[in-house]
Amino acid sequence: MVDYVFDRPTGAQEQEIGGVMVTLAALCNAIELSMDDAGEKELARNWERIEAIRRKQASKPAGSPLPQRVESRHHASVFE
Repeated sequence: MVDYVFDRPTGAQEQEIGGVMVTLAALCNAIELSMDDAGEKELARNWERIEAIRRKQASKPAGSPLPQRVESRHHASVFE
């Protein structure tokens, strides 16, 4: 699966993000939830605990299956 994903051409970031947003908006509409309200609540919640979030990120071990920056064999970074 990893090879399949990383062997594909790189998508345009704005278009990829837009596609995710359209999918999320459709889900929110289907379950009658406000995407904007949910996002605002989560941003407020995270700003209240920003130091705890930073500590957790700093404590993640290198080489772990936990989310982290990963160098791919085809691209300098998956975050480019």
